Amino acid sequence: MSSSKESNAGFLMYLGGLRGVAILMIVLFHLVPEYFSQGFLGVEIFLVISGYLLFRGWKEEQPFRLWEFIQKKIVRIVPLLSVLVLVSVIVFALIALDGNSVRMLGRSALFSLLGVSNVYYAQAYSDYFAPGANLNPLLHTWYLSVMIQVFVIWALGSVVLCGVNRRVRLILVAIFAVGSLCYDYLPQIETMINLCG
Repeated sequence: MSSSKESNAGFLMYLGGLRGVAILMIVLFHLVPEYFSQGFLGVEIFLVISGYLLFRGWKEEQPFRLWEFIQKKIVRIVPLLSVLVLVSVIVFALIALDGNSVRMLGRSALFSLLGVSNVYYAQAYSDYFAPGANLNPLLHTWYLSVMIQVFVIWALGSVVLCGVNRRVRLILVAIFAVGSLCYDYLPQIETMINLCG
């Protein structure tokens, strides 16, 4: 029994190391994009590992308790996010040159705290690297918003799928996974179809 616990701890350390590599890729991508042009893939690696750990934790905590799950995530994310938003707003308001920038930051702060800043930024900026985007100190909260949305979808999905047959559950999860992958790569698929046609 102890050997399985030790191998389990080693496996989790390995995943922690992979997450560290993913973070390093992202940091290097932002610091020197000309040398690490594919560093943004670290975000996808980090999301996949986080999703795996989320699923693993869900399997170990049977029966699934929705309220406990939500409480853990709130305690883990909201205090730090609130401090980040508060400090960013205060510092930016002190150095901002115009009221328009302060209003933009206020909207960013609100959407960040609501966990939907990724949706807001997708509409506000045509591109993550648009000239105005890099002046927003809360731009990187889009990742936390994605994680919050994943937690909400996972929690609701867990409640719905707990009463469903295991085979049906696997089929529904596979359909959702393939559908989200196709949706994510839809522009590339359309481009390939246009090039071939």
